[in-house]
Amino acid sequence: MGLEATLSDIPVKLHQGKFPNEQSISQGIVLRVLQELGWDIYDRAAVWPEYQTVEGRADFALCHPPTEVTCYIRLSGS
Repeated sequence: MGLEATLSDIPVKLHQGKFPNEQSISQGIVLRVLQELGWDIYDRAAVWPEYQTVEGRADFALCHPPTEVTCYIRLSGS
């Protein structure tokens, strides 16, 4: 689809109520965008869901190189 098309599609789907909960946002927005940015969303050593940190739980940890966390994604309210 391409990053630009994906980013244009997300507000349309938000307006249509396609993402009613955190899990649908994770799958329908976060993972889509990460995949468009070149992350292998199926490689759990690179995109680690439900990552436990000292401050609590991050929805995703992005690892590069694999298993070396470079950043966290935490959805609002989680």
